[in-house]
Amino acid sequence: MDALDGRPADDRAIVEGLRATTARIVADRANLRSHAGQTALITLHNQLVMTGLRIDLDMPDITLELPQQPLRGVSLAAALADYADDLIPGGSTSDATRPDITFALGDTPARADVRVSGSGYQICVGPDSPGGHLRWEGSNPLGAIASAAAAAAEGVRAAMFNIVARLDRDASVQRVWSRDPRRQVDQDLSSFAPHGPTLRSSDLGALDMVSGGAITQACLYVLLRLPGHSGQIRVIEPETLDLSNLNRYSLARRSDLGRFKTDILTDLAGDSLTITGDRRRFDQQSAADLVPFAPTVLAGVDHIPSRWLTQQHGQRQRLTIGSTSHDFVLISSHPPGQPCVGCTHTRDDTTMGPIPTIGFVSLWAGLIQALHLLQKPPVSLSTATWPLGLDNARGIHSYKQARSPNCPLNCAKASRHRQPSGSVSDSHTQSTQ
Repeated sequence: MDALDGRPADDRAIVEGLRATTARIVADRANLRSHAGQTALITLHNQLVMTGLRIDLDMPDITLELPQQPLRGVSLAAALADYADDLIPGGSTSDATRPDITFALGDTPARADVRVSGSGYQICVGPDSPGGHLRWEGSNPLGAIASAAAAAAEGVRAAMFNIVARLDRDASVQRVWSRDPRRQVDQDLSSFAPHGPTLRSSDLGALDMVSGGAITQACLYVLLRLPGHSGQIRVIEPETLDLSNLNRYSLARRSDLGRFKTDILTDLAGDSLTITGDRRRFDQQSAADLVPFAPTVLAGVDHIPSRWLTQQHGQRQRLTIGSTSHDFVLISSHPPGQPCVGCTHTRDDTTMGPIPTIGFVSLWAGLIQALHLLQKPPVSLSTATWPLGLDNARGIHSYKQARSPNCPLNCAKASRHRQPSGSVSDSHTQSTQ
């Protein structure tokens, strides 16, 4: 409905249209020698596979520089094929003679519809043009993840023609969901950089993550790729992985279905970044046993009263809240004594029923949440991101959060806090997971 004309579309037509779309990704050895380049390729590949597209990879086989969860093994080409086979039945290898869209990585010498380049904090995604392309180099993966997330939207846009062709009615595609060969995304994330353009090793300390859903998985996808970073993470999440999660859970595989989400994440932890899980639901009843929180709390919960509850029990913590709605992302950080979660999310959303979600939107939420986490010292900040409008200069826009007179927690007068009830669950209907 969001992408078409506001009317429901047949699910079968959408799936068939996506599966009928082939994306070719071309990368040379020079752009795959670095951790950043490998991260760009893997992120783009996996996001396109998660949407259901078929993939034609044109790349040399190369050894992984660093672990790239949820891939397995050390051969990059084999690990990508293994992941695709373990996500969608029948895999995602394309037998099409001609792709619907071609991506070229960095300065790989190839003709392409979309050039995916950038650097540590730079995003440069757009039409092919002579010269000026940035080769992927170095170990900072942040710009690579962002550039791949921006490019993944073009893959979905390329599929819209095949989707509409399979509908039993005429339908118009919204402009932001349509392919525009001239669309150029140039964004700079260096305002989030804690130490300038160079990514330095850092101890993140003890962190609590409320919910193990798509935003948390995306944030961990980023954190697990930061070389030299350490920390101790507890994920609070009671549920198991469901089939409907696979289109947006960046660290999950089909073979994980039925497993507790916390177990999936703890298995991916490294020596420096440890992850433990707690299978309880954070709500009014369990809060007494789950607090005090760690000094930093990240929440990706879809239930707004649960965000309020997290704030109530995190008065002395640094809170960062991740949320999405349709194709929009809002991340907010709340150090102690600053405008609180209730100032950002002033009222509950009573929307009922299923809401469509898409992987690259969740990935943007986790990426921006991770960038907020890396900021030192922590600041009161909200960042709005429109993954389908990144060609606009304000596609990523940060602003200082102000106190709201409508704050349900009345944070300006802490002694008069209300007691909102609620629980955290990935089964709620907002698309913030």
